[in-house]
Amino acid sequence: MKYCLTDETMEFSDRVLHRIKSLAEIRTRDVRVGDLGGWVESEENLSQDGNSWIFPEGKVYGQAKVYENGHVSNHAEVYDQAEIYGDAGAGGYARVFGAARIYDSGYVMGSVMIFDEAKIFGSAEIFDHAKIYGHAQVCGHARVSGKAEVFGDAHVCDNAFVMHEAKVKTRVFGNDRVYS
Repeated sequence: MKYCLTDETMEFSDRVLHRIKSLAEIRTRDVRVGDLGGWVESEENLSQDGNSWIFPEGKVYGQAKVYENGHVSNHAEVYDQAEIYGDAGAGGYARVFGAARIYDSGYVMGSVMIFDEAKIFGSAEIFDHAKIYGHAQVCGHARVSGKAEVFGDAHVCDNAFVMHEAKVKTRVFGNDRVYS
């Protein structure tokens, strides 16, 4: 086992969350034996395998899962049936929920919201106050920032940037830049 649930609990969103404690080193995350981590509702939320970890203020609950080398840091929340895996991560005050997926090396940070069945993968990065939802996908080396929204069946891929207050519900590829 790489972690255990401690006796330290908190009530959050009408749930009881338990703080985790490392039982093994996770060198890729700079976690040592005995380090306290974040909060889970149950052991189902964080895999005992791989290098996945939830850092001290992160919260994962409901049927959400963090596994493989995924990580949750800062005040990020992952809940409902959302999943973070591969080498992906969520940080800042990000909220990942619904059936959203973040994988490969995708990363979300800031006050972003990723929800519904949205997917973030490849090396895509979402930050600031951006929202990705519906069946939208952001992949490759794409970036979404500011108060931009990507929704519906939109695909933002390759080296595309969506920024400021742009609203995208179509396909954006290559080196395209979309902003308002």
